[in-house]
Amino acid sequence: MVGIKRIILTITLAVATCVQLVAQSNSESFAERQCKQLRIRQENVNKQLTELHKAHAATPSDSISVAIYELNKQSIAIGNAINRLSAQIEAEKNAKMQEEIPLQDSIDIAADVDVPAVTPQPEPIATSPTTEEDSTPTLDGDLQDEVTENKQTISDNLKSLFTTSSRRYALIESEINALVDEYASTYESALASLDGYAKSTNMKQLDGHYKAYLEAIARGEKIAQEIISRGERLLESKKNSYLGFADSIGMDMRSSYESDIEALEDMLYGKMEGKCSNMELAIYPHKLHHTLKMEINLAEQISPERVDSLKTLAENYDFTTTLFAPLAQPKRSDAKFAGVSVQKKAKHGAVSALPQLKIPASGELYSITVANYASLPPSTKVFRNVTPLYRDRREDGRTYICVGLYPTALSAQDDLEYLRKLGFKQPELVMWRDGIRRDDYVDRTKSQPTTSKISMYRVEISGAAGALSDEVVATIQNNAPRKEISKFTNDGTTIYTVGIFTKESEAHILASAIGSIAPELTITVNQIGKK
Repeated sequence: MVGIKRIILTITLAVATCVQLVAQSNSESFAERQCKQLRIRQENVNKQLTELHKAHAATPSDSISVAIYELNKQSIAIGNAINRLSAQIEAEKNAKMQEEIPLQDSIDIAADVDVPAVTPQPEPIATSPTTEEDSTPTLDGDLQDEVTENKQTISDNLKSLFTTSSRRYALIESEINALVDEYASTYESALASLDGYAKSTNMKQLDGHYKAYLEAIARGEKIAQEIISRGERLLESKKNSYLGFADSIGMDMRSSYESDIEALEDMLYGKMEGKCSNMELAIYPHKLHHTLKMEINLAEQISPERVDSLKTLAENYDFTTTLFAPLAQPKRSDAKFAGVSVQKKAKHGAVSALPQLKIPASGELYSITVANYASLPPSTKVFRNVTPLYRDRREDGRTYICVGLYPTALSAQDDLEYLRKLGFKQPELVMWRDGIRRDDYVDRTKSQPTTSKISMYRVEISGAAGALSDEVVATIQNNAPRKEISKFTNDGTTIYTVGIFTKESEAHILASAIGSIAPELTITVNQIGKK
């Protein structure tokens, strides 16, 4: 009988022991599970820290420093939580071991005790109704903070990705900005060539500056195309990346972006067309600025510490970098400009074979006359094989022989001296303006003597109310077809001048003709100098 009682007591105690062990194993597995999850998280944080330290060593920045600081805080907090859980697990193991010893002693003692002959009923294990809320294990206050921080892991990762993307785009933008600076340099080079072209004093300088201008334009166009190509790729990548960030945090940017860009382009084309040399190039910084505003909106949610620097960048953004006015083309005559040179063998053996001088309908053209004939000599040997030579048949029936073509009087100056050294006694510079030869042109390249054998005159007209009438202009053209009309103001009075006349009688003939059709005008003939 005693043996049966001992067996029943042993079974009862074994059941109780199993129930206690199951409860303990459930608690331990939860703590161990939490500890394992925190160790995985700590490993991920440490990997991010390693990458950020490498990035900061390569390109130091405030944003990377802030990210490193935040991740260090997380790593320390996770380590503290792991230590607390480890201590809890160790304490529970020790408690379990202490409970096992008294349990074994009670079993040994019960073997020698006479138990009353009753059927023992095991005490029911105290339980309480469980709900869904009670079934979830709870943590103390510090561990609860860790769980809350764990919920922010995605945001921290997003912040890291956002910062990395911004840094990468900034690097690409700096490379494109270097191209923009190079484009600006070629633009300035083209302007300098235009200025040098206008100030050229000989054909060598003229052609050199024109060639430099064309090279600068070609180089600028090539750089502009590279800027546009790389800029479009950058803008597309930034758009897709930032819209992806916006979607991940629930910001609705996608619906308005395309419409905003379309409205921006319409506004810029209407405002800037015709005012810049390359519309696509000029619009690029405006589109880039639009993505900068989108980056600021995202930073306010993802990386607030970067907002102030981004806003400062947006406020100081330079839109005028590529807004260049179209370059003016150098004004070259239809004729091909060429200076005087000497060949061993004349290009044209007979004077009659010389080409007729072609005068452009607009602009100025200069040439040097070296001889004139009523009847042409048979050979061009008399011109010492200078080139290029031209014939110019004039109203008086004589043929003038011209050498060289020049855009300005100053550009012909060296060749005038060169022709004198070659033995030409009286080379004369001649000017055509808008297709008309100007006989009243004064060759300023010559040294003017202090005394004069021939006086110069001009006709002055005052008293006109506004512009000269068509009748007066027609009279001037009929009586002085190659004399230039000029206008100046003296003490508030507008005065028109006609020509430079080398014969006083010609000036008086014109003055008389004007006076007969416009008696209300005051017409005088004034001597202005001596030639």
